[in-house]
Amino acid sequence: MNRIRTVQGSLAIEGNTLSEEQITAILDGMRIIASPEDVQEALNALAIYEQLKAWQPASICSMLTRC
Repeated sequence: MNRIRTVQGSLAIEGNTLSEEQITAILDGMRIIASPEDVQEALNALAIYEQLKAWQPASICSMLTRC
């Protein structure tokens, strides 16, 4: 739930109008009524939060798209 609040708050700063409930539904693979841009932004943010688990801040490779 904390991740969903964080994603929703981060997206809201950028003007995304999705609610926590809508982001939860997206995470659960459900379809929602929203603009395609807002949904894509949420999917991208959720993917980034998943990748952060593997991020190594002391590694140059973590900063590059290819290593």
